[in-house]
Amino acid sequence: MVVTVHIGNLSFEATEHELEQALSRFAKSPVIIRIMRNRFTEKSLGYAFADFPDKDSAEKAIQELNGVELSGRTLRMALAKPQNG
Repeated sequence: MVVTVHIGNLSFEATEHELEQALSRFAKSPVIIRIMRNRFTEKSLGYAFADFPDKDSAEKAIQELNGVELSGRTLRMALAKPQNG
């Protein structure tokens, strides 16, 4: 079961590769990163989602990285709320 983590307060210069390097050590299989971007300018909106293969790895990443500085900004991480629909 895939578990999605919300990553807030993300640096506007952060890349998917940079986030993948920080998060992949917590999962046995690849973590999928999606930085949310403005659809017209393609600039980062300052937050992202990461899909982990299981809840244990997602919670471990949150515990280890929430409040940690990455690219000059302090990350705010939490389990993403399920979407309705």
